[in-house]
Amino acid sequence: WEMYPFELEKQINITSDINKAIINPQTYLSRDDTIWIHIDYIAAMQWNEYSALSETFVDSTSAGNYMSYFFVSAHTIDPFVYYCSPVDSGYSIDNIPPNPVEEIDIVVNASNVEISWTEVTEGTYNGNSYPEINGVWYKVYGSDEPYFECNESTYITTTEDLNYIYSLSGQDRKFFKVIVSDQP
Repeated sequence: WEMYPFELEKQINITSDINKAIINPQTYLSRDDTIWIHIDYIAAMQWNEYSALSETFVDSTSAGNYMSYFFVSAHTIDPFVYYCSPVDSGYSIDNIPPNPVEEIDIVVNASNVEISWTEVTEGTYNGNSYPEINGVWYKVYGSDEPYFECNESTYITTTEDLNYIYSLSGQDRKFFKVIVSDQP
């Protein structure tokens, strides 16, 4: 079971009967003035230890740790006899980097360069895509050389926008890279 951290819509079913909440995935459990959602079921195999992998609703970011709360209910053959563990907590770290920018457009006129790119909304890990729900930032780097490293000397700005206007001075011609980050 995982504590449901969002406000529920009025049409959601809520029950204090743990068995009803397990049977019906559209029903949430009300326990100790908290709303819980059933996230997994593991059959009893008489093992010493069990484990389950569960997604959290929100990842922690540089803004702070978002705690997720869980408990386990162990059920017997009799549906009215079950045991609940104490609530425990933890947090998930968003350690899947966002995908790179795929399309960059550069328009040059006499006084500036307008750089725009496509929005990055996911990160990929082991071939699976995950939404970037905590946001992404675009770091713009520039140089007079076509092949350059992204470092402090080539860093221009960080933005959440999908474009940046770089002001030109004289014959200043730049090459640009846009790097995506899930940290500002």
